[in-house]
Amino acid sequence: MNDKSIDNIESVDELGNILNNHTLDIKKRMNALFQLRTIGTLEAIRELQKALITEKSSDLIRHEVCYCFGQMIETEENKKEIEDFLYTEVFEDHNKYNPIVLHEAAEALGNIDSAHNIKLLERFLNYEDDIIKETCEISVENLNWMIKTNHGETEGLDKSNLFYKTNDPAPPFNFLSECPKNKYKNIEFIREILHDEKAPIYDRYRALFTLREFNSERAVEILCECFQKKFKGLFSPLFKHEISFILGQMCSVAKKALKMLEEVLQDEEEDPIVRHETALALGEITQSKDLLLKYSKHDNQLIRESCVIALDFVDYWHECC
Repeated sequence: MNDKSIDNIESVDELGNILNNHTLDIKKRMNALFQLRTIGTLEAIRELQKALITEKSSDLIRHEVCYCFGQMIETEENKKEIEDFLYTEVFEDHNKYNPIVLHEAAEALGNIDSAHNIKLLERFLNYEDDIIKETCEISVENLNWMIKTNHGETEGLDKSNLFYKTNDPAPPFNFLSECPKNKYKNIEFIREILHDEKAPIYDRYRALFTLREFNSERAVEILCECFQKKFKGLFSPLFKHEISFILGQMCSVAKKALKMLEEVLQDEEEDPIVRHETALALGEITQSKDLLLKYSKHDNQLIRESCVIALDFVDYWHECC
């Protein structure tokens, strides 16, 4: 993020005070949020918990808190703290949270390998909101995959060898295997899985993250075509929001995605969860502020705030490069 003074703060209490000060602008508060994620201690987790509970209006902040929880599970102590909090604060009173928040909380639990988490998430497989229902289906399958493969070991997938190190809702297929018959090395075969509406959604998600690992212009083209009108109905809002997230991560090779992402952000018929993630992806890729400035005044708070944060990304990359 762009506020280097906050980037240099190491005091968890000080960062918590910034994050939980609702009079400050969202850029400063988000800077503090991500600095707490970087610190990654139990104390940092508790400041994020406080932010989720006390936040007055911003679903973006609540959502990013839950995303950070999914990235802060390096220790058993952290896992237990995050699990207990999400159980008692978020899922026991789930009706008070926007689906985008509950979705991110479910993804976080989907990365903590526990039979208890499977049982909890299975309760939401028939949830009335499709975003929650799909997220919980993917998270349950991810947990089952961890158990079945011992975190990829029986598939020969060593996640430490992957280019991208984030905790994700699904792993890539083992495209790294040197087996001569390894079909997952073929990017067009991966595209076929992605477009197969009869394939399990978890397999299609694995195809997404395999494309990210290819990290090529062809992978970017395949991801972008998922937004084309001719494929409307094949890719859900949850799916398309994940594609935007991945394109943002692939910023070094994703310049070809710029026009498509700009079109998605401007599409008033598109779900806010997609446009929000698209705005953040644009912040990683674009060098122009014009469109983000325009939509930083949008009526929808999630879209508006995402564009404000994306503008901060643009400034950051301009200063770095």
